[in-house]
Amino acid sequence: MNNNPTPPFKISIESPSVPFHPNLVVGSKLSMTSGFLVCTIFTLGFVGGLYVFPGARIGGQQRISNHHPRVIVQRMKAVVATCFFSFLGVWAVLNGSNMFIQELSTIDQLKTTFTLVGLNLPYNFLKILSIAALPLLLTCTLFLGPLTILLINHQLPFQSHFSWRHNLLEPITSLLGFRTYIFAPLAEEFVFRCCMVPILVYSGYHPSHIIFYSPLFFGIAHLHHAWEYFVNNGRDAIAAQVAIQRAIFQLLYTTLFGWLATFLFLRTGISTFILAPFLSHSFCNIMGFPSIDLEDTTTVLRYDQSSLANPIAFINEGSLAITEIRRAHTKSRYLAQLCANKTIVSKELDFTIALKS
Repeated sequence: MNNNPTPPFKISIESPSVPFHPNLVVGSKLSMTSGFLVCTIFTLGFVGGLYVFPGARIGGQQRISNHHPRVIVQRMKAVVATCFFSFLGVWAVLNGSNMFIQELSTIDQLKTTFTLVGLNLPYNFLKILSIAALPLLLTCTLFLGPLTILLINHQLPFQSHFSWRHNLLEPITSLLGFRTYIFAPLAEEFVFRCCMVPILVYSGYHPSHIIFYSPLFFGIAHLHHAWEYFVNNGRDAIAAQVAIQRAIFQLLYTTLFGWLATFLFLRTGISTFILAPFLSHSFCNIMGFPSIDLEDTTTVLRYDQSSLANPIAFINEGSLAITEIRRAHTKSRYLAQLCANKTIVSKELDFTIALKS
């Protein structure tokens, strides 16, 4: 066994070859079917774990949402357990497939798995800085429009209208902000990138296939939000239609982001790649979706920093508005039809009275 620290290695996006690790048998790999099944189990475990504790379930007479403090705490406990068992799952799959070299002890196997899932930071500070900064800068290019508007409005860090306490410390230190900006990105990237991608890599999947197909697990894992919306918004036809629209939209943008996160995961090195997707994921949650102010037509470049929420919150607000509009429209149609029926009945009654007279 090699007792020296294992340097991080990059996985070539063009080459389908399985990367070398000194503590794994050369040329060993899992079957593609096994890799797919393991990722499916990880996905089901992640979503199912959110509903294990009774306090983590939404709905009821009070229509408790996933933003309720009790739900947040209980689900965070469940996710911690899911991350732990996902790590053990990676180790069990590698060990059960005889991929570790024979002289490796169980402790050394766990240490190797610890490295494979991206929890071993390099000793070089400049390496850490490059792994953190370059992927984050790449992610920033996706938000050049909002960032430019924030720059013009002096709302970026170190500018006059930016408050470290109001715009950063208070949102992050609150329970909801910690869940949204720190805990959720870290846990999701650990399970859906750090645990799944090595399994797929050592199952012989081509890197390009991993980048474009594996994020579907990540997208599918977010579909339960649509069900929660349906439960908390009347369980009627309108709520079902909006829930389906939410599901499609969430699947789209989570899969698109998964492409970027998986690419960063593969490119930044086997022992450090949790840092890059985590920072990118957290930054995307902080930026959210650009705010479009249709009332102020005098100021073209305007960006409300209070709207820097995560995509789920953006969709929740939009879906609630759509639901209320559609329900109001349905109610108005019903009232119009009712008035029309009353008019017809009134005319028929007048005609009957006229005949009798």
